[in-house]
Order: sequence, then structure tokens, then C-alpha cells
Amino acid sequence: MMKYQTLVVFFFALLFVSISAQQCGRSLGNRVCPNGLCCSQYGYCGRTTAYCGYGCQSQCGGAKAGKSDSATQKENIVDNNDGAKSSQPDNAIPKEETTNNNGGA
Repeated sequence: MMKYQTLVVFFFALLFVSISAQQCGRSLGNRVCPNGLCCSQYGYCGRTTAYCGYGCQSQCGGAKAGKSDSATQKENIVDNNDGAKSSQPDNAIPKEETTNNNGGA
């Protein structure tokens, strides 16, 4: 009976370890995710936009990476009325800076 209980405990411990989130990235010596998954900006493996989008550390195409209409993956050009332009992720540009403020509408 004791062997059975030990085996059950071992099985559940192994199951828990295998389903917990895989970690990756710079803080772990540039560890990459298994199966080509993306490494998020926070150092976790996955295949959705949260992992493969803005801030992705490695393998950002991802294995079957989820499509997204997220603003974090789109680029926007801002004209500062002085001829200078900058390219930034949409979420980094305050809404009021995306309009032309030359006194007109």
C-alpha cells in the first residue's frame, strides 16, 4: 500500500511540474521556449499575442502564434510638426499626439 501511495504522490508531482508555465528569457541566461513558442517580455512561454507581441524576447514568430489586432503590434508614425517623425508602438503614443496640432482640425 505504501508503494502505491508513493507512486501516486510522485505522479501528481510530475504532472504539476509538467503543466506549470515554462520560463525563458534574459533573466534565465537567454533560455528559449520549447517547441518554438514565444518568450514574453515577462519571461514566460506561450503562443498568443501576450507572449509573441510587444516586448517578446525570443522566437517571436512563435509556433502557431496567435493572430491579433492588438495595437501593441502595430506601428504608427507621429509627425511632430517640425519635420521629425518617430516610429513607436501604438500603445506608446498618447492619443493627443496622434493628431495635427497646427491650430486646425
